[in-house]
Amino acid sequence: MPRRALFKNYITPEGEERIKTYKYNSQSDSIVYKYVMGPLANLHLKYFPASIAPNTITLIAFIFNLIPHFLIIFYTGENLSTKIPRWLAFLTGIFQFLYMHFDNMDGKQARRTNSSSSLGMLYDHGLDSVSGWMMALNLGNLLMIGNGLFSYFVLVLVPVQGFYFTMWEEYHLDFLNFGAINPVDEGLTVMNLVFLFTGFVGPEFWVQDALFGLKRNHIFALTVVASCASGILANVYRVIKKYKGTPSQSLDKLKVSFFLVACMLTIACFSPSNIIERRTRSMITCFGLGFCKVIGHIQLAHCAGDEFYQWRRSFIVSSTILVLNTMIGFWFGNCIINEDLLLSLTIVFNLCCYLHYILSITQQLTRVLGVKVFSIQKPKAT
Repeated sequence: MPRRALFKNYITPEGEERIKTYKYNSQSDSIVYKYVMGPLANLHLKYFPASIAPNTITLIAFIFNLIPHFLIIFYTGENLSTKIPRWLAFLTGIFQFLYMHFDNMDGKQARRTNSSSSLGMLYDHGLDSVSGWMMALNLGNLLMIGNGLFSYFVLVLVPVQGFYFTMWEEYHLDFLNFGAINPVDEGLTVMNLVFLFTGFVGPEFWVQDALFGLKRNHIFALTVVASCASGILANVYRVIKKYKGTPSQSLDKLKVSFFLVACMLTIACFSPSNIIERRTRSMITCFGLGFCKVIGHIQLAHCAGDEFYQWRRSFIVSSTILVLNTMIGFWFGNCIINEDLLLSLTIVFNLCCYLHYILSITQQLTRVLGVKVFSIQKPKAT
C-alpha cells in the first residue's frame, strides 16, 4: 500500500497554496523573556551548529518534559496525593526549565538558518499543547492536590482550555500576543521555581493549613485558576472586539471546547464507580489528547486559511461512547463496558488518532513545502 494512502490530507488544495506563504505573526512583551530567557537562548545558540534543524531542538525540549512526567507516574500512579521525592521535585524543575529554554531556541534557530515554516510552527505548538496538561499533572502531584472533581477542574481549565482559547484567538486575529506577564514565560517560570522550592522544603509544605480552612495547595491552585480565567476573558474580549456586531461568527468556534468539557463533567459527575476519584490522571490524559487534536486542527486551519471544521469523528465517537456508557451505568446500575477498561482503550484510541493526525500533516506539509522534518535542506546550486 502506498505510504500516502495511509494518511489523510487535512488541508484543501487552495489551503496548500496559501500555506506556502504563511508567516507566523506574534509579539512577546514578557519581562522574563526579554531580560532572561531570550538573552540566554541567544547566548547558547552560538554553540549550536547551524546544521541542527529547529524541529530537532523542539523534540529535545519535549523529551525534557517526558522524562520527569513518566518518573512521577512511576512513583505515584493514579494518586495525585502521593508525595514525590525531593530529588524528583528538583529534577522536574530543572528539566522543565530546559524545556522552556530549548523551546525558545528552536524559533531562533529557524530564523538563524532561514528555515522557518508552518510545519515547524505546527510541530512546536502541537508538542506544547501536550506538554501543557503533562506539566499540570506534574504540578498537581507536587502540590499533593489529590484526586477528585476539584483537581479535575483545575488541571483541565488551566492547561487545556487556556491553550485552546489562545489558539482560538490567534485563528481569528491572525496574531499571537504575549503580554508583559503571561502564562508561557512568567507562568512556567513560577512553576519551575515552585518545584525547586519544594525540593528544599518538601511536598508536605503544600498540605498544611493556610487561610479560611484552605490548605496551601488549594490556595495556590485557585490563584492559578483565577489567572487562567482572566486570560481566557481577555482572549474572548479581543476577539469579540474585532467582530463587533457579529460575535456569533467567532463564538461558534467555541462549541467544540464546551462539548468536550461537558462530556468530561458528565463522566466525572455520573460515573457509577466514581472513576474521577480513582483515575483523575487517566481522565485528564484521555481528554487532553482529544483537545490536542482539536487544537492542532484550529492551528492548521489558521495557517492554511481554511475554515476550521471543529466536529471531528475521532473525538466525537470516543467521547460519546464514554458518556453513553457512563449514563447507562448511572441509570441501570451497571455499565455495558467496564469503565476502567473503556477509559484505557479510549486513551489508546485518542493517542493513535493524534499520532495519525501528526503523521498526516507531516506527510502533506513536507510535500507541499518541499521541506524535511529533522534536517535543513541546503539551497540548490544555481
